[in-house]
Amino acid sequence: MQQWFGWMLAANILWSLCSVLNSSIIRRTQLAPFGMSLSSALVSVSVLVVSAFFLPLHTSWAPLLATLGFVNFLGDLCFYRIVKSLDISLFQLVWIFVSVELAIVGVVFLGDAWSFATLAGVVAILAGSCLLTIRSSGLLTVRGLLLLFAVSLLFFPTTAAVVYALRDGVPPFTATFWILIVRDACALLVPLLAVNRKQTLAAIRHASSPWFWTVTIVAVLSYLGGIAVSNVAYEGGPASLVAIVGDLQPFFVLAIAGFFHFLLPSFAALEDVSPGPLIRKILAFSLTFIGLLLLPL
Repeated sequence: MQQWFGWMLAANILWSLCSVLNSSIIRRTQLAPFGMSLSSALVSVSVLVVSAFFLPLHTSWAPLLATLGFVNFLGDLCFYRIVKSLDISLFQLVWIFVSVELAIVGVVFLGDAWSFATLAGVVAILAGSCLLTIRSSGLLTVRGLLLLFAVSLLFFPTTAAVVYALRDGVPPFTATFWILIVRDACALLVPLLAVNRKQTLAAIRHASSPWFWTVTIVAVLSYLGGIAVSNVAYEGGPASLVAIVGDLQPFFVLAIAGFFHFLLPSFAALEDVSPGPLIRKILAFSLTFIGLLLLPL
């Protein structure tokens, strides 16, 4: 097995753990998006500031990547808002939509040709997504699906910029650092400058407990660890295949959410793991993943 494949699977597990833990925090504390972003940034920015002394930071892409860090911050706020009332596995559709958007940009702006397999892949992804909105499933409304697509448009510019920065020879750690440090700076400053800053700080104080800060730290370190090992994967493997393996996240999210639900209920996320909905999710995500496999063919 190629080493990059193992690194990307590890990234999937770490990112999925982060998503499930964030959902668990929101489910237990009901923290608003500003509260979630501020508490997470307190941990994340500490790690990034220390890592800045060991990473190569100079790149001509820095201004663009830093600007997109703010866009990424807006996407995170949407994430925290949506998963308050949505199964965490369903939010993973956002990353699947981003993959389709990257393929479309390749055709429109870079002259990439769409084969029959690519078109079939897009159809399969759309079919899998629509399968989740069937009225009898009760998993996701059409409005909810469109909302997830809209959120994917916030994360798409960042993902696209990183992909093309990597193609331009920018080291993966450098590209992701500028996005993350600005995202976290916004996550620290914007809530403190907002009109409702007193409510945000009061909510964090109310939520604060050993459980809350332990889970927050593990979630942030899992996310940053996923970034680190995915960077290793991108350095050792073809970007298109690495990205596709990265879209296995929905299955890992379902597995981790199910594990917590049955064995560690104090960490349970918002996720319906009863047999009927679980089977429908697996079928839908399997169809979308088959579509992702067809995209680069």
